[in-house]
Amino acid sequence: MKVTRLIVGGFGLAALYLIGTDVIQANNDVESDKNATEDSELTDEDILATVELEDFAYRSAVHNTFYPTLDDVEEKLGVHFDKKPSYKFVLHPDYDASAQYDPKTETIEFFQFSNETMENRDRDIHLRRSNGPFLLNDLDSAIRHESGHHYIKRRAKALNGNKWLREVKDLPLLYRIIDEGISLYFETATSSGNSTIAPLTEEQSHDLSNVDSLKHSQYTYYSLGEALMNPILQRFGAKAVVDYVVLFPPIGEELDNALLYREKMVSELSVK
Repeated sequence: MKVTRLIVGGFGLAALYLIGTDVIQANNDVESDKNATEDSELTDEDILATVELEDFAYRSAVHNTFYPTLDDVEEKLGVHFDKKPSYKFVLHPDYDASAQYDPKTETIEFFQFSNETMENRDRDIHLRRSNGPFLLNDLDSAIRHESGHHYIKRRAKALNGNKWLREVKDLPLLYRIIDEGISLYFETATSSGNSTIAPLTEEQSHDLSNVDSLKHSQYTYYSLGEALMNPILQRFGAKAVVDYVVLFPPIGEELDNALLYREKMVSELSVK
């Protein structure tokens, strides 16, 4: 896979957001023209030109905001990255996401389109038409969320030799649920200054008591992860909770009944 990385020197935030504004305005202008003529559509060449502008703005935004955002995560959550993640850009994998964390390389991979070679041309057009543009206002959340995965990885490495976060396919399902729940807290608690969640619904309580019956899905990872972990993280803080789960992960019947594990976690963290 070809990896593209662009370091843009001399771009201040004002210039950066101007680029983003120009891209959005260009899209709006295109949309207006499209609506003005009955049955008109963007040509393939229009799509490729738009992709080039959007990729440039997105790479510039990542370069300008990546490390300042990580600094803000540390300050607001009271955590410390003993080693910060790196980042790179990879070709969009054609599913609904904007970034992912690779625990093997400790790298956050940002997805982008690329029309550098003719062999990618048709794929780029298809992806851009089906997925739409990357929005710069989603970037902050992506960095914060993926930094949560990195923090868990680094604490696991420091405390128990990296036995928590391996390849996702090797993890028990509840590990993945907990991992995503913690990362969602990193995303929401730092970007808004407040992270709240309603009490467990009857469905959530049932599902978290029967994890073995759940399917791998967005609902399982994210909705249940947030419902399970957010109240604990709010009460005890990210560092204490992450240290606990990597040192004392769920075992035995707790792997099927996450609420048993949460009760134990609350009990033991309350006396620390």
